[in-house]
Amino acid sequence: MAKRFTDTTKWAKESFSNLPLKMKLSWIYLCDNCNHAGVWDVNMSLMSFQIGEKITMEELKKSFDWSAQWYV
Repeated sequence: MAKRFTDTTKWAKESFSNLPLKMKLSWIYLCDNCNHAGVWDVNMSLMSFQIGEKITMEELKKSFDWSAQWYV
């Protein structure tokens, strides 16, 4: 089992706190399930099952607009 540290300051960041609950869970899921290089083996059905909400790749792309660098 991989040991991970989490950025506890994400909860104070406006970009994270403004996300809908489903997207907050998705972000935490992605952080917890990627490898050490930051690569995640895409499995949308497992992700949906584990966060308890149906989610699509289109929703992820829309919510996490990487060009906007919301996470800074």
